[in-house]
Amino acid sequence: MTGKEIFKKDNLVSLRKIALRRLADRVNLAQDAMVHAKSETAEHILICLSPSPSNGTVIRQASRMAMDFHGRLTALYVETPEASDMSKEDIRQLNENTRLAEQPGAKVVTSYGSDIV
Repeated sequence: MTGKEIFKKDNLVSLRKIALRRLADRVNLAQDAMVHAKSETAEHILICLSPSPSNGTVIRQASRMAMDFHGRLTALYVETPEASDMSKEDIRQLNENTRLAEQPGAKVVTSYGSDIV
């Protein structure tokens, strides 16, 4: 290819299109990173852990929401004085729900008090 063939109008237009596409891709990646960083600090989902069998549904839904919003998930368990009277089945279910919350990366926090609310 000679110098004259390289600088033909069609070649220059093609090179310009390639450069613009690459620039647009870089801008889109930078914008996606900014949106992702902002949403991580903006969204924080908090759920309450319990020994209830239906708590698993709440945990899975909250986990999906946290992922969709690029946010954080915290699972809170409030241990009351009545917790010492829990049955073996309730303890097993609570442990299962805790593990389920930890799988997608939820921060599990335990608080102690006489009133869950």
